[in-house]
Parts: sequence; C-alpha cells; structure tokens
Amino acid sequence: MKFRWIALLLLLAPISAFAQQDITNPHGDLEMSCESCHTAEGWSPVRLDVFDHSATGFALSHAHTGLQCTDCHTDLEFGAASDDCGSCHTDVHLGELGADCDRCHTTHTFIDMARQRDLHREASFTLTGAHAGADCESCHIPQSLGDLQYLGTPAECYDCHRLEYESATDPDHVQDGFLEECEACHSTASWAGGFFNHERQLAGTVIVCSDCHQDDYDRTTRPDHSAAGFPIECERCHNTRSWYGSYFEHDQEFFPIFSGRHSGEWNDCDECHTNSSDFTDFSCLGCHPHSDRNKTDDDHSDEPEYFYDSIECLRCHPDGKD
Repeated sequence: MKFRWIALLLLLAPISAFAQQDITNPHGDLEMSCESCHTAEGWSPVRLDVFDHSATGFALSHAHTGLQCTDCHTDLEFGAASDDCGSCHTDVHLGELGADCDRCHTTHTFIDMARQRDLHREASFTLTGAHAGADCESCHIPQSLGDLQYLGTPAECYDCHRLEYESATDPDHVQDGFLEECEACHSTASWAGGFFNHERQLAGTVIVCSDCHQDDYDRTTRPDHSAAGFPIECERCHNTRSWYGSYFEHDQEFFPIFSGRHSGEWNDCDECHTNSSDFTDFSCLGCHPHSDRNKTDDDHSDEPEYFYDSIECLRCHPDGKD
C-alpha cells in the first residue's frame, strides 16, 4: 500500500509543478483575453476581423486600416509599439515643426490641403488662387541638413517670383523700373489680366503718359491718333484702368455726340470723320442724305439760306438740335 501512494505522488508531481509555474504571455502586458484574436482550433490564423484596435486607445482610420500588424508591431510584444507618428514615419522636417504631426497631417493623406490652408491662414499667408493648388515644395524648397525649410519662409511675392519679374517683356519690368511688389498689379489667380496701379507704381514721380505710352499712341489706327493730330495727353480721353471705354470731350469742345439727339446713333469715329488723316474734316451727309425717310430737303423747304452741305449743317445746328 505504501508503494502505491509513492507511485501516485510521483505521477502527480509534474502536474502539480506545472500548475504552480508562472506562464509568460508572449505579447507582454496585454490586458486582453486570448479569444479576442485566437480560436480553439489554433493560434493562427489570427481573427483580425473581430479585433477592435480602438480598444487599445489607438483607433485605426483611413490609411492605417490597410496595414499589416507587423508594419507597426515589429515583435510579439504589442504594447511596446509607440503611438508616436515619428516611430513609423520619417520626419522630413527634421524636427523643425515639432513632433505634433496632427497639426498639419491626417491619416487620410500627408497632403491635406484643407488643413494646409487653415495653417497658412493662421500664419497670415492665406492660400488663394494658384497658391491653393501649389505643391508645398514650390515655396518650401528643400534645404541641406539642418537648414530651415518651413519656418521663416519669405512671404513676399518677389521672393518666389523673381524670375517672372525679370523675364517679363510686355512691359519690361526691369527696364521700366516696376516695383518688386507683384501684388500692386497682379492677383494670385493669374499673371494675366494684371492691373497697373499708377498711384502706387508712380507715387511721387513727375511723368506724362506719353513717356510710357508713346508706342501705343503711334500704332493706334482707329482712329489714327498721329495722323489726326490727337493730343498726347492720354488722360484727356483715357483712364488708367483700360484703353477701352475712352471718353473724348467731344460734346464740350466740338459737337454733342454723347448727349442729345446724336447719342447712341453712331459706333465709330469714322462714321462722321471719313478722312482719317484730318479729323477737322467731317460729314453729316452719311446719315442725312438728300431725300429719304428723313426728308432732309423737305424739312428745310422753308429755309431760304438752306444749302445741303456739312459745314452749313454745323452752322445752323451747332448743338445738334433742330
């Protein structure tokens, strides 16, 4: 009987020792039950379809959802993985902007332009027009190791657009001494359609229009300013916004065509001034022929001094009235 008890104790000894042995979790200090990822059929495959990563305090979203576990967890001790962005993503800013990547980036994309626009607005450099779609490196040019790339980037237009300024030929910005303040004439939408701000560009400068616009005066053909002997004081007919929409003081100095009965009855100067080389020459007869529905002759039948001639028309109707 004594031998049987000894044999039974020896048989149970390994089980008892195993029961008292500490079991080491290969995943470290992980406060999750094994069945959260594993099944009774085996340790693998892991049931990632039912694993809720948000339970770890680090929810997976957007680009993170397509990763393999081993992309972030390089060993089985899952708790050792850091939730710091820099532990997985190389800091291309070399610490220049700090470790808070969430200020500029999201898990959706590194280049979240909505976030970038908000940040630039906070930095008093709002991204508008062409700037809103520009690549970051267009302005933040990569520098050598240790040099600032983002902080302290110059915000003046000329700092980025010096080449455009120096290569402009119509007009030649360098030769004509234009200000290096691009915003004086241009917007961020496009270089084209720039508006020359005379007040800013020529402030304190004594200048007449023809100093810059003599070529415009010489090549104008409708009407031919040079042949007609137009004054070179451009401001008498034009404003600084555009050559078009000019207004010639015709009513006060010569004959009312912008007011009175002739207003809206003509489109071009050459309808009355048929001789482009002499604007003192004019004709009323193109619109007032001898006999048609206007009955020019009939209307003057009671005028003994009536004579069908443009000079006579002006003599009797200097203000364009009947």
